[in-house]
Amino acid sequence: MSDCCKPEYVVPSKKAICPVNGHAYNRIQLKTVLHQIRKPWQKDLDDHYYFCTDANCDVVYFSQSGHLLRKPDIRAGSSYESSDLYATICYCFDVSAADVASEQSMEMIRHYIIEQTKNNLCECSIRNPSGQCCLRNFK
Repeated sequence: MSDCCKPEYVVPSKKAICPVNGHAYNRIQLKTVLHQIRKPWQKDLDDHYYFCTDANCDVVYFSQSGHLLRKPDIRAGSSYESSDLYATICYCFDVSAADVASEQSMEMIRHYIIEQTKNNLCECSIRNPSGQCCLRNFK
C-alpha cells in the first residue's frame, strides 16, 4: 500500500518557511537530499524537504516537521551558500563563477552544458544541491 492511503498522509506544500530565517523556500526531491548529505544512513530523515538558499542561514535543507540539515551536514559547498568566486555554479560539469568570468567563456561553457543536457548527460537532480538545472545561472 502506498503512503497516500495512510490516514496521516498529508500532501506536502510546494513552499515552506525556513524555521531559522523565516523565508519561504521550494520543496526539493528526497533523492537530491540523499546525494548531498554526509552519511545519509546515519540520519533519521523525513520524506519531504525544502532548500534554503540564504547564504547567511546555517540551514541548507529543512522539513515541515522541524528536521534541519545544516551546512556541516552537507558534502560540498553550494554557490547558493557562498559568495566565493570559485564556488560551483554547474555541479554536473564542475564550472565555477571564475570559469565564466568573460562573456566568451560563458557562452562556450553554456553551449557545452546545453549540448550535454540535450544528450541527457547531466545529473542536476542529484548533483546540484537545489536539484534544479544550472542553466539559469548562465544569464
